[in-house]
Amino acid sequence: MYKRVIDKVKISDFDALIVHNPTNINWMFNKNNYYIPSILLVTSEIVYIFTKSRNIDNFRDLYPHQKVIFGALNELKAKCDELNFNKIGLEGNYLSINQFSAIKKSFDTYELDLTNDFIEDLRVIKTPKEIRKIQRAVNLSDECFLEFLNYLKHGITEIDAKNIFREIIFRRGADDLSFDILISSGERSFLPHSASTDKIINKGELILIDFGIVLDGYCSDTTRTVTIDYATDKQQQIYNLVLKAQTNALSKIKDGVSLSKADSFARTIITSEICKGCFDYGLGHGVGRLVHEKPRMHPEKDDLMKSGMVVSVEPGVYIKGWGGIRIEDLLVVEKKAPGHNLTSAPKKLII
Repeated sequence: MYKRVIDKVKISDFDALIVHNPTNINWMFNKNNYYIPSILLVTSEIVYIFTKSRNIDNFRDLYPHQKVIFGALNELKAKCDELNFNKIGLEGNYLSINQFSAIKKSFDTYELDLTNDFIEDLRVIKTPKEIRKIQRAVNLSDECFLEFLNYLKHGITEIDAKNIFREIIFRRGADDLSFDILISSGERSFLPHSASTDKIINKGELILIDFGIVLDGYCSDTTRTVTIDYATDKQQQIYNLVLKAQTNALSKIKDGVSLSKADSFARTIITSEICKGCFDYGLGHGVGRLVHEKPRMHPEKDDLMKSGMVVSVEPGVYIKGWGGIRIEDLLVVEKKAPGHNLTSAPKKLII
């Protein structure tokens, strides 16, 4: 992946790019998501890694195709001076104020270019290998969900349920959670992303379960809505509406479709039958090294979908005082619709 960044630097209007973002660094070198105590200088020919780690010899073994140098910003600046650079690119949407101030002070004679999403725009298109890793993460999380259903019952609290699910996920071999498991029940499921509480789960309530794991550096993200013992006619009616909206979107999203148009594939179905305020967020987002990446499907986003994107498709209906229903799968965007659905957890209303 680092070669793709080098190639992009070659055609940029700056001499080199300074990289701090750990997610970008891990992606460049195909490493799992762990902290790398380093700063990168990506030139048009090579990547320099500057670190003050005591394990620098191990770093040199881990990154045989890069030049590993002991040091930090001062040593990086000296390398730029040595190479007669004039203009340096920075991760403008990631740097803290303190980091930017330190760079600006050190590089006082340089022109600094605050780029946004320089590497993130490369990450948005997944390679076949990345898609396989995401598929493995989704498969494992789906299996965990099916086991979890055996333990979900009335009388336990949302937090109890979350902790049971968490134990299953780690026992089955996940590296981490991609976000804290979200389980909300009854009227509380009206909140699209609500932290679990000590509320007791009761029969006949909607239970919204949003979950994801990290496996080998890549994330999954799934939502299912279930009930216990029975489902009311209204619950079944609205669930089927959400499923219809999601099925329509999954069947039509493809390369070249605008993000706003993709959103409309689900939104028009929901808003034709229910008040517009019941689906008041975007249809979905990119998933990869992070559980929320570019792109974002939203009525106000007009960029185009591209083959190789992995996106969540998660329409929902949220009614205050009643509850909420969301169904979420991960889709690989392809040239022709439909794309490849990575999620296999059952979508028929589970009681």
